[in-house]
Amino acid sequence: MPEPLAATYLHEALKTRLAQAEACFDLKVQFQTTSMPIEDASEEWSERDSPYCAVARIRIPPQDIDDAERVASCESASFNPWHCLAVHRPLGGMNRARREIYRAMSQFRSGR
Repeated sequence: MPEPLAATYLHEALKTRLAQAEACFDLKVQFQTTSMPIEDASEEWSERDSPYCAVARIRIPPQDIDDAERVASCESASFNPWHCLAVHRPLGGMNRARREIYRAMSQFRSGR
């Protein structure tokens, strides 16, 4: 049985990676077809019917992610996909529920 991963595993992996090279992430989306319901999260969206399409690439240059200034900046940052143009707002019941979770987590993080 493999050893369980440490709680800081992802942090340590990113720290090691960014000490040596940049990291790149492709942001991909699936476009809805008529057979893909927005309100039924139990329905799988087939990649055959709607293959993922790359819409952006995020590049993170090599850096020390434990730098005190970077850590402070990261700890004060927040993300909420609802902070966007109305036409780009997340759709469906699951995303409406997530909106409340994003709000609660932002309040929690800012209150620390």
